[in-house]
Amino acid sequence: MLVQELAESFECSRPTLSFHLRVLRASGLIVPEPRGRKVAYRAVRAALRPVDVWLELQRSSS
Repeated sequence: MLVQELAESFECSRPTLSFHLRVLRASGLIVPEPRGRKVAYRAVRAALRPVDVWLELQRSSS
């Protein structure tokens, strides 16, 4: 997803979005994909698997 699309989806400022994208990149949860002068981000499914497992546990215990 392009950074512009993310900014519109979350209705936050660019600096705030940039901060959170840096944190997600540093943790290996997303990777940047340059597209000309723009940058898109892609989720790393294997890195998100533990989050998915935790969410499923939360859903089943409700």
